[in-house]
Amino acid sequence: MNYKAFYWIIALILIICPITAQEIDYTKDGIPFIAGEVIVKTSNFPLASIAMTIIPDGNLQATDFSIEEDLNDGLKFATVDEGIPIEEVIESLENSRFIEWAEPNWVIALELPEEPEGLDKLHDDLSSKKASIQKTGPNDPFYSIQWGLKSIKAEDAWDATIGSKKIVIAVIDTGIYYLHPDLMANIWINDKENPTNNKDNDRNGYIGDYFGYNFIDNKADPLDDHGHGTHVAGIIGAVGNNAKGVTGVNWNVNLMSLRTLGTNGNGDMVSGVKAIQYAKQMGANVISCSWGGSGKSLALDEAIRTSPNILFVIAAGNDANNNDVKGFYPANYNYPHTITVAATDQNDKLATFSNYGVKTVDIAAPGVTIASTYIPSYNEYAYLSGTSMATPFVSGLAGLMLSIDPTLTPIQVKKLMLDNADKISSLDGKISSGSRINAGKTIQAVSRQSTTPTPTTPTPIIINEQKDEVTLLMDLVAKLIELIFKNFGLI
Repeated sequence: MNYKAFYWIIALILIICPITAQEIDYTKDGIPFIAGEVIVKTSNFPLASIAMTIIPDGNLQATDFSIEEDLNDGLKFATVDEGIPIEEVIESLENSRFIEWAEPNWVIALELPEEPEGLDKLHDDLSSKKASIQKTGPNDPFYSIQWGLKSIKAEDAWDATIGSKKIVIAVIDTGIYYLHPDLMANIWINDKENPTNNKDNDRNGYIGDYFGYNFIDNKADPLDDHGHGTHVAGIIGAVGNNAKGVTGVNWNVNLMSLRTLGTNGNGDMVSGVKAIQYAKQMGANVISCSWGGSGKSLALDEAIRTSPNILFVIAAGNDANNNDVKGFYPANYNYPHTITVAATDQNDKLATFSNYGVKTVDIAAPGVTIASTYIPSYNEYAYLSGTSMATPFVSGLAGLMLSIDPTLTPIQVKKLMLDNADKISSLDGKISSGSRINAGKTIQAVSRQSTTPTPTTPTPIIINEQKDEVTLLMDLVAKLIELIFKNFGLI
């Protein structure tokens, strides 16, 4: 079969009949959002959620507004009449006593600085390096051109750990091509779910979520047909030393595939929020976010803020902007359990495309011409560049750290990583740490810390002043009398 002709036919079909699930044809303040969709936060007013479905309040008519789905405590996904300007919709909703705030369903998108380069380019580079290949490290054929792993001293880290299947790293992206021969062994599986019986076996609210979930298309299968998520996954955890393709930072890990970006690379905040909640519910240790946008979403902010037991590793963006001046989200949600990542090149310089910010960007990692796994249309391996590629190096290092000491909190992981990074002169004054990650030093620090005896602190003796039954009864009577007096206006 002539596969080249086949791929041309598919490409023509996509051009003639483009996927329109995430049209970017509406903007607010120049920022794109999904037409006719909003996220609202209900107030603490009693029965506010029920009341909203009957009386939207404000200037909206009941027929203009419909709650479609509960996202979280108080968060609702709703649809509105597309003909009403979004500014009027937001103003009307926020005037309602039932609603704390409302926002558009902002678009999130991939913005790669370069197109992917496929297997042929990797083979060419491999051939040119044959004479200088070092006989150390894993036996994966493309390892010698994975310069990023050498830059972060991955081999020093692998002397202590190559990862653990007990650690779950959620990849919120275009999904993962979980059939990839270099990834299959490290794909997270929800073994409480039966993918064939069309039932929610584990009662987590999702049917058939065996490999993760596809939130952008609202279906179970999160298989990647774009490539970006598979590339990210390979950097984190392509199987190492298996004589195939590339190696990941972790040779052993569980990669959870959460698809929030479509075939065209576009997604929305609703999908992102739902994916975070799923990862939280299903026990992810780390969430890797190689995406973003200019829309500052209160819903996404809340989803991250209320998940302090998960480490969020987030791409700084690829617009060569100062994030201190021009916000990029979720990178600019600065919490103790988030790490925002810039990209460096082979010379340890800040990549020309990388966003930066001394207040908003924490650390850097390799992000230029990174070889990793990809979808079959590129013969399963490709080069990509971007802070999208730098981010999974950091996510992967977090996975290695937790494999040694799973009791580390996200705050501790972040501090150990920043404290043991390499100071790089070109990053000074550009990002808060002025550093690029060093996996070897960081893992050594974790190993030392985990073997150091922890001083025992005597358990304090707490004396409870318990009231007897008579005193409790007298307190209750006094409260009742007080309420009666207030009711009659006597006090």
